[in-house]
Amino acid sequence: MFFVYPVYSAMLGHLRSKALADFQVRLEQSLNKGEGFASSVLSLLCLSLRKDVQFIYKIATDAFMCRNE
Repeated sequence: MFFVYPVYSAMLGHLRSKALADFQVRLEQSLNKGEGFASSVLSLLCLSLRKDVQFIYKIATDAFMCRNE
């Protein structure tokens, strides 16, 4: 764990930065199309949650498949 944690921490930082940058770009695009602020934020949060769930599902199924081989 001592050797893995710095890499894990760096990866989480990278993912947070990427997620924030993506959120900002999509929010600006949505607002430029004329969508309201609250509506834009809500739809982007829902999209983000769906992506997170799909990502977690993929990791879980990949881990399960590796375990059963």
